[in-house]
Formats: sequence, C-alpha cells, structure tokens
Amino acid sequence: MAETGNGNGVNGNSGGDEYVARYRQFVNLSGYMRKQTKVLKRKKKCFIRLSGPTLSCYRERQSSDSSWQVSLRKATITGDESTLEIRIHTASRSIVLFAENTQEHKKWLNAISDSSMNNVEDFYKLGDLIGKGSYGEVREAEDLRTHETRAVKLMDRTNDTKELEFLRREVNVMRTLMHPNIVRTYDIFDTNKTLYVVMEFVQGGDLFEVISNRAADFTEQYAADATREILKGIQYLHQRNIVHRDIKPENILCVNNSFPLHIKLTDFGFANYTGASQMNTFIGTPFYMAPEILTGKGHGPPVDLYATGIVAYAMLSGRLPFESDDEKNAYKLITENKIVFPDADWKSVSDDAKDFVKQCLHWDPGARPTVEAALAHKWLVPRTGNGPVARLDSDLTRLKVLTSSRRGSMR
Repeated sequence: MAETGNGNGVNGNSGGDEYVARYRQFVNLSGYMRKQTKVLKRKKKCFIRLSGPTLSCYRERQSSDSSWQVSLRKATITGDESTLEIRIHTASRSIVLFAENTQEHKKWLNAISDSSMNNVEDFYKLGDLIGKGSYGEVREAEDLRTHETRAVKLMDRTNDTKELEFLRREVNVMRTLMHPNIVRTYDIFDTNKTLYVVMEFVQGGDLFEVISNRAADFTEQYAADATREILKGIQYLHQRNIVHRDIKPENILCVNNSFPLHIKLTDFGFANYTGASQMNTFIGTPFYMAPEILTGKGHGPPVDLYATGIVAYAMLSGRLPFESDDEKNAYKLITENKIVFPDADWKSVSDDAKDFVKQCLHWDPGARPTVEAALAHKWLVPRTGNGPVARLDSDLTRLKVLTSSRRGSMR
C-alpha cells in the first residue's frame, strides 16, 4: 500500500464550492509497484518514492541507493484503470508502472500528474519585484498561456506548527474567494521550500498612496465611495464566515488611480473563520487593532468594522484617531477610546461622516454596526445627485506616511 507523507501540504478543506483556485500540492508518496522492464516487458516489483517533482525507484523499501531517478517536470502522464497502468514520458526516458489495485492506481496517477505540473515557471514568467515583507515577496508575472499580467506572492515554507497553521488558513481562505472587491487567486503552487500564490494584478497602488498622490482632487464624497467599496468586500467575507482581521491601507488596493476608486481587499494572512469558539489571538496591525483584540476579551467580525472606521477617519482628516510615536501609548489611547474631531482637520467634513466614524469606532463591539447596517448608513447611501464635493482641508499627503504602519502580531 502507498504511504502518504504527513504535514507537507498546507491545503485542507476549501470551505466553499462556488469557486476554488487551482492548488498544486507538494506530494510525498511511497509504496510498492511493478515496473515494466525494457527488454522482456516483464513486470518487476520495486519500491517507488515520489517527493514533489522527483520520482525514484528502489529495489526494496530499505534500500538507500535508488536504481533510477527522474524529474517529472513537463512529463506527459497517462493511465489506464483497466490494466492499472501508468505511463510516464519525459524528455530523456519512458517509464511504465503498474499499481496493485484500482484505489492505488487512482492515488498514484493523481499524485504523479499533480507533481508533473507543480513548477510555477512552467506556467508563469516571473518578473519585477513589486513588494517585500516578513511573509516573503510579491513579483509581477506573465501568464505564459494568456499573456495576462499576474502578481505572484512567494512565501517561505516553515516547520513551525503555528506558522504552518496560519499559512494553511490563508491558502484555504484565498483560494475560495471571487468578488469584485477582493483580489482573486488563480493558482497555488506548493513546493518543498516555497509557496507560490498567483493572484490578480492590481496596478493602481494602495489606498493611501493613491489618495496622497491626488490629494488636491480628493473630496468627502470620494472618501465615502472608497469606504463603501471596502465594506462591500468585507460584507462578502462576513457572509462566508470569514474575518479579515488586518484591514489597513496596505491591504486595500486600487484598480485605478483616479476618483472614484475601485477597490480590492488583499492579504489574508491573519484571516480566520468564525465558529463556535471565540478568537483570542493578539493579532493585526498597530493603530488599526480594535480594543477587544488588545484586551484579549475575544473578537469576531466587528474588528473589521473598527478598522474600516480607522481608515475612514484617516481619509477624512489625514490623521489616525489614536496616533502616537510610541506603540504602547497608542494601545493605551485605543483602549481609552476618546474620539475627537479637531476643527483644524474636520471643519469641512459633514456630521454624517463623523457619525459613521463614531459608530464604527465604538468601544463595545456589540454596539458597532454590522457591515449591512454600515452600508445603509446615511453617509454611504448612493446619491442621485452630487454628494459632498468640497475638497478636504486637511493635509492628505500625510497619508503616505501612514502607509508604513508596522505589523504587530504574536505570530
């Protein structure tokens, strides 16, 4: 019987059936099979090991040296269930293997086929570096089949159990999402050392970068439009029982760089599914974390509304509501929750906008609006005529500084 390796892949239950991105898993599989000999075409028993793209043959399970080894990259794989046959054609040789039974044949055929298509560079041409962080890096890439531009996120594999759980969860979340306000995932290549996530390429830049570059044209109405787009993405997540937990400007990407903005949410490294047990992890980004995360009282979907309130406050004023050079002092200000709207920054902002921000930043998560209630708020209801068109008086170029926020997490 074949023996599957444990703990190598990060994939689990996809959690959805409407859309699932292709997942090409790194496979470890071993077991006895029969190989057809070249001369007499006899079926000789041997021990086969599959480790990702490498297929090896041994005389016995305990043998240390392989009889042969072949790379499955770009190999042609065919199978015949009636004869339990698996044919492997590479540039250098052809191999015919026979499984012990139908179940083993299916398992081996799927594993060998998947392993032959698990090299990202066979499908995408990796290009310029787009961004880099603690997670790894993101590169621009060309789809070799369609010639469309994609973004590829490269994440280093880890042996740390907790980190692996975060990685597994991120993959499971990302590959099932398809919504106009969410960055779409197309392909996932899970190799021995690196996880490659192929995503939609969003070229406009992050939210605060775009706004600060066009600060002279930015109005309250455009801030409301952007907030509505953010909430539509969050609404889709919450309807699927997913909490993002890291809503911040770097994770809010703009398709365009002119107003009104079309927005897509990205980065699901901190996302989690809501369930019977409450989430208690200290996780997120300083200055965007809700009070209940800091106090460890347990949290859920309301943390995404809180972070949206922080983003809205910053768009409207060019400042954060609980701004401090000292991270610990910022946490203290967040838990004290004294929200003010200084005239110097807010004199041209409507009362409706201030009310929306106040509701989202309520200290009690139960008193914050649901995403549906937030979208129904007077400030965000689409207008038939023009909304507030006066330019905001605050220094919105400061927003670019706020995009360099540091991640704070116990990961």
